[in-house]
Amino acid sequence: MKPLGIRDLLALVFLIALHFATCKLAVDYRHHWIFRFLILTPIALTALLQIRFQLSLQFATIVHYPLCLAWAFLSGATYSMYWNRVPHDFFERDSVGLGSPLRYGVFCMEVGAFLGFASTTLYCIGGWLVTRSVRGRLNRLSLNETGDEP
Repeated sequence: MKPLGIRDLLALVFLIALHFATCKLAVDYRHHWIFRFLILTPIALTALLQIRFQLSLQFATIVHYPLCLAWAFLSGATYSMYWNRVPHDFFERDSVGLGSPLRYGVFCMEVGAFLGFASTTLYCIGGWLVTRSVRGRLNRLSLNETGDEP
């Protein structure tokens, strides 16, 4: 594993800026379908961490669930901060604590506990399938290079 460098710091700053930008856009365009895919963000972050730090699939799966919970809390708190700055009409009710960023962050973390479990399961199964298919191809390639027929 290589030591952390300036590229890692710039990537972290980029991810934080992207997080704030997506939460701001999610408030401005609340009912757009594209923001339903934001739930996949922890999967992408875990995959990047696994590649960067050369983590095993088992350890990356263990890292994925706390990352899901942290991402859910931070997304909820950031969304609530931006939601408080936008004028609301009479019909927009606050039934889950959107007025308080910490309360809404905890609410999102409670929802994220279940979704994080499902996401971790999908990450583990998907990683296992990818690993299995890559190993099968590498085994076939090594057999073909040696000249041995299966």
